Amino acid sequence: MKRIVTVFLAVVMTGMAASVMAAPRTVFFEHFSQEMCSTCPITAAAITQFRADYGYEDVAIISYWTQGSQALPDANNRAMEFYDEVLTPSVVCDGVYDVPEPPQEYADFVAAYNAYSGSSSPCSMSVLDCGGGNYTIHIEAESAFSGSLIVVAYEEYTDSHGATYACFGRQFVTPYSGESISATAGQTLDIPKTVTVGHSGVVAWIHDNAKADGGSRRFTPWAVLQSADSHAGGTPSTPTPTPTGSDTPTPTTPPGTPTATPAIPCDDIGCTIDMPSDYFRGGDPFYLNIYLCNIDAVQYEVPLFVILDVAGALFFAPSFTAFDKYDVILPPNEQILQVVLPEFNWPSNVGTASGLKFYAGMTNSQMSQLFGDLDMATFGWGN
Repeated sequence: MKRIVTVFLAVVMTGMAASVMAAPRTVFFEHFSQEMCSTCPITAAAITQFRADYGYEDVAIISYWTQGSQALPDANNRAMEFYDEVLTPSVVCDGVYDVPEPPQEYADFVAAYNAYSGSSSPCSMSVLDCGGGNYTIHIEAESAFSGSLIVVAYEEYTDSHGATYACFGRQFVTPYSGESISATAGQTLDIPKTVTVGHSGVVAWIHDNAKADGGSRRFTPWAVLQSADSHAGGTPSTPTPTPTGSDTPTPTTPPGTPTATPAIPCDDIGCTIDMPSDYFRGGDPFYLNIYLCNIDAVQYEVPLFVILDVAGALFFAPSFTAFDKYDVILPPNEQILQVVLPEFNWPSNVGTASGLKFYAGMTNSQMSQLFGDLDMATFGWGN
């Protein structure tokens, strides 16, 4: 058993190594403005149009008023993280580039975006709207990093001059200079935040803790590692309720998949592979189900790996590519079904094969240690 566990973890880590790469970048702009500013509406119009054209997934923007009736508390303090003297309008791209020559215009934002959209990031990030002003900042580390997380709620605002600010800051949900976070390679972080003012969205970003020394310059870079806007999409995980009385939920099974639970005991945490046979001929029914058993408290977003091993070539479900996984929720004291391949009839005239393997196992969130028991099934086919 120890050897099988070692092989399984080695297979998982091999897939992780093949898949680790820089996460796609969302380019982040911080826009500093104020109420009594004659040129600020020009920049506001340009950056609003820019975000509309490029979309939430590629561009994240927050606009602050540093002075005036709608000024966001601490917006001026945020600006002073970059500037010795706050001149408006000012725009910072990815924390490292002071977009020049105010008022900034559309072409200035396009140029900044083109310069920084290809930069690397150690993590992917999304802001999940959980309803009622509650959000989850979901971070998946591609490589180890440390930094400071900043979260700001915003809404669209039109000032007395008719200038529209699409992402007008309404609340710093974290301190304006951020709160420290860190992650190891492969780790997932879910950080809950609550907004207490009226708003329409949330922008979150992580900046590097190493701030450059500005010396005599007015601008001191502080690199942004990754950013995200809640309007970019993303659905939070829905916890499975604890069964009470006769309200125990029943796993949902797609059409064509066996609905009867096999005679598999659920007396420990782990996985069991369910296939109708270990050898298949044309016309035989085939399906692949994984039964997951949990005898402990509810577990959220547990990585489940189902791996097809074909003579050493590894294919990870559900996409059966170089690396993939399921993130499953395990209700307490219950066995649930994960359908991997719904039932179909095995094709004819596909030659013969033997010694193929399916592995099924769960790991911790860092994907470095087995969680519960794993299972392995060997199969083949012929005419």
